[in-house]
Amino acid sequence: MLHAGFTTISQPGGSYYIGVGLRDALVNGLIQGPRMHTAGRYLTTSNGLTDWYPDHVGVPEGSIGVLTNTVDEIVREIRHQVKNGVDLIKLASTALTASTRRSPTTKWPRPRISSTN
Repeated sequence: MLHAGFTTISQPGGSYYIGVGLRDALVNGLIQGPRMHTAGRYLTTSNGLTDWYPDHVGVPEGSIGVLTNTVDEIVREIRHQVKNGVDLIKLASTALTASTRRSPTTKWPRPRISSTN
């Protein structure tokens, strides 16, 4: 990627913190590549962008999204991801689907999320 001219890349979401491991390998000189910024799993709401699985299946740990329907769940997941070394948090609050079963206006609960929580 460096030879192609890329000096910085972003991995905006993934599972198992693979992006964090790759970023750390770049920083420590184990592999060559551009600077990298990485996120953990997308934070989404029920019927949100990464809520693909039926309730009886649940959300597998390997999914790129994690359901966060309450403020407490959002704060807990953000803290978990920060503890595991992410550079940014990916929020995916609405579904991008043509399905009539999903609402494109699903939003997180109030109060508003703030960096002071």
